[in-house]
Amino acid sequence: MKYCKKCRKDLYDIKFYISKVNKDGLSTYCKKCTSKIALENYEKNKKKAKLRHAEYIKNNPEKQKQYFRNWWQKNKEEKRKANREWHISKKEQ
Repeated sequence: MKYCKKCRKDLYDIKFYISKVNKDGLSTYCKKCTSKIALENYEKNKKKAKLRHAEYIKNNPEKQKQYFRNWWQKNKEEKRKANREWHISKKEQ
């Protein structure tokens, strides 16, 4: 059991991320609180995050191409099905 300093609850170790910084090897906040903090920080700095992401894409075009190739291979059938359904719905209108 470990105490989360944010939500102030005793939780099982599995509810915490691994952290090499702390002596016990677990992060200070539980996974739920860590997610909330990350979302709050993203909302505060949304423009900065989007600019950073755009810069990364600009500087790493090959990684981006490879990512989308892999994504397409994994989701090919689902995407084709969704496209067919969309086209059928547009014809009906």
